[in-house]
Amino acid sequence: MTSKSGHLEVKKGDTIVREGDPGREMFVIEEGDVEILKGDPGSERRLGVLSQGDFFGEMSIIDDLPRAATARALTDCQLLAIDHSTFDLMLRQYPEVAIRMLRRMSARMREAERRADMAGAAGDMPPDESAPPVAVPAGDDARSWKLYAFESGVIVVLPDRPAIRVGRYDSVVDARPDVDLTDLDTRRTTSRRHALLVREGNRIFVSEEIGTANGTFVNGTRIGTGVRVEVKDGDWLQFGDVKAVLKAG
Repeated sequence: MTSKSGHLEVKKGDTIVREGDPGREMFVIEEGDVEILKGDPGSERRLGVLSQGDFFGEMSIIDDLPRAATARALTDCQLLAIDHSTFDLMLRQYPEVAIRMLRRMSARMREAERRADMAGAAGDMPPDESAPPVAVPAGDDARSWKLYAFESGVIVVLPDRPAIRVGRYDSVVDARPDVDLTDLDTRRTTSRRHALLVREGNRIFVSEEIGTANGTFVNGTRIGTGVRVEVKDGDWLQFGDVKAVLKAG
């Protein structure tokens, strides 16, 4: 690895941090892909793959304990290394970073709890992927809704849930949103948890999640974080750079 003013250039296959080593800094991926591994060398299991805009190593910088996992470059990478003092300053100036970290830790805890519950109830049996989603209570005025992606032409049918999360797949915690924009967002402009769609009978509302970087728009106007805005048949929605038309029926 080569370093210049906190910016690191890492070659494909290089180990960036190793499980069990002391942790004195965290890393933000500016370019490239990094795999997160757990276990002894030669028998590691992959926990996930991180890409541009993601970060890792934050746990060691928070609690000063040894690294919990190994990070290895899947491609040539450019990273930004952040030490304790820079991290403290960054949290004061950019509180959305703390929100993202809290979300990631919450997702990891929920996943651990889910697996523990499954192990206790089913002897470590895998989850039943065929289980139907929780349905919105049916009424005379209930509608089905679809998003028509502008650039790709892809049609996304909104699931029958009262709350529908929009974002990108998070491979670290194996969390996939209800509306997964991963394949549509080739420039990675959307957040892992970007927005929330709420269904109430035949009405639908959108709100932006806390810490979203590139905005959520309705008919070209950016909405405020946490502000719920009603959207109607034919309205334009934009999540980051992903544009879509909302259609009913």
